[in-house]
Amino acid sequence: MVLAFLQQQELHQSSSSPLTQPLGDLAEDPHFRLTSRYALGVYRLSKMGIAVGGSAEDETSSEQLVDSMLEEVESSAATLVSRLRTVPVLAEMRGRDAALQRLEEVKGSISAVIAGSGDDQAPSVSPQSLEEDAQVFATIYQQGSDSLSQEQRQRLIDRHHWYARLALEQGGDESVSAHSVIWRTTIVLLSAGLGLLAAAATGFVLLAAAILLFAREHLRTHYRTLRSQSAALSRPLLEVVVFFLPLLLMLTVIGEGIGQLLGGVPLLAIVLWGALLAPLWPLLRGVSRRQLRQALGWNRGRGAGWEVLSGVGGYLAGIPVMAAGVAATFFISQVFETQPSHPAALEALSGGFWQILQIYLLACVWAPVVEESVFRGALFSHLRMRYSGATSALLSGIIFAAIHPQGLAALPVLTAIGFVLAMLREWRDSLIAPMTAHALNNFLAITLLLLLFR
Repeated sequence: MVLAFLQQQELHQSSSSPLTQPLGDLAEDPHFRLTSRYALGVYRLSKMGIAVGGSAEDETSSEQLVDSMLEEVESSAATLVSRLRTVPVLAEMRGRDAALQRLEEVKGSISAVIAGSGDDQAPSVSPQSLEEDAQVFATIYQQGSDSLSQEQRQRLIDRHHWYARLALEQGGDESVSAHSVIWRTTIVLLSAGLGLLAAAATGFVLLAAAILLFAREHLRTHYRTLRSQSAALSRPLLEVVVFFLPLLLMLTVIGEGIGQLLGGVPLLAIVLWGALLAPLWPLLRGVSRRQLRQALGWNRGRGAGWEVLSGVGGYLAGIPVMAAGVAATFFISQVFETQPSHPAALEALSGGFWQILQIYLLACVWAPVVEESVFRGALFSHLRMRYSGATSALLSGIIFAAIHPQGLAALPVLTAIGFVLAMLREWRDSLIAPMTAHALNNFLAITLLLLLFR
C-alpha cells in the first residue's frame, strides 16, 4: 500500500497548452523527476529486450510503450521549467532532432511570456534566464558539451540538476554519470512493484483467514471495555486529543527556534517528545495510573515479541483495506485536481545526514509512540465507551486523517491506515501491535522516497 501510494505522491497533471503554461520555479518537481527517470528506464529495458532477439512485433510494442511513457512525462510537465527539462528525456528516447524541435517550442512559449505582462514570473526564475538555459541546451545538442564554458556547465547544473547532467552526458561528457540514476530508479520501482504484489497477496490471505476465524469464534479480540469507568475517563481522554495539537505546534516552534539559535542543531526530534505530556493529562484530572495505562493500551499484551509479530501480520492483513484507500485517494486526485503531499517527504529529498536521521526518528519512533498513544490510545478508548470496535476504529481513523497535512486527497488512504491501526488495538488491546505497524508503514515510505529521489 505504501509503495503504491508513494508512486502518486506529488502528482501534478497539467491541462494547459504549452503556450499558456506558467513559468514555475527551479525547485524540482518530485513526480516529474520520478516519471522522467522511470520512463527512461523502461525505454532502456525495452531496447535491451529487442537487442537480445526481439521480433518486429516486439519492436512495434516497444515503440507503443515508449509513446505511452512519453505521454506520461509530458502530462507531468506542468510548467515551462519542467517542459524545458523534458528535452534531455526526449533526446534519449527520440533523438536530438526531436529535442531541438522541443527547444524551439519552449523558446516560443518563453518569448510569449516575455512579451506579456510578466506577472507570471516566479521569484527564482525569470523568462530571460530560462531562455538562456534553452539556448545552452540547444548548444549541447548542436555542438556537443565541449563547446560550453565551465561557467555555462556549472550554471546549467545548478539550475536544472540531474536534467542538465543528463544533457551534458548526451553531448559527450561521460564524467557526469547521469544514466546510472535511471537504472536505480527503474530497479527500485520494479522491486517495489513486485514487493507490493507479494505483500498484497499475503495480506488478502491473512485477511480472509482472520475473517473466517472470527466468524467461527476461533479468533477473538482482547480489548477490555471501560464502560464501567466511562464517567470518570471519557472527558479526560477526549481532552488528550484536544490538547495534543496546540501542544505539538508549540513544541515545533520551540524546537526549531532553539535549533536555529544554536546554529542549526537538529533538536526537533528531541523536543517533540514533550508531546507525551498530552496522554498524561488525565492524571491531573484524577485518573489513576492503572486506569490510564489500561485506557491508553500501555501494556505488554501477551508478550512484547508476540505483539510485534501481531503488528506485522496485522499490517499485512490490512493491505486490502489500505489499497481501497489508495484507490479512493487516486480518484479524488483526478476528479478534484488536488494532490496529496507531505512536507517531510520534500525535506527528505534535500536534507543532509542529520536531517534525514531526524526524519527517520520522528517517523519511525516518535510518531508510532506518540500518535498511537493519542489516537489509538486516548481517542479510541473514548469512542469505544460508546460505539462498537469497528465504528470506533472508523471514527478515530477519520480524525487521525484530518489532522495530517497531506491535503484533501490523502484523507481516504490516511483514514484506511488509521482504521487498520485502530482495529489492531481492538484485537490486541496493547499498543505494541499498532505501534509496530505504524513504524513499518513510515519506514517503508521514507526509505522508498530516499531510494527514488536522492
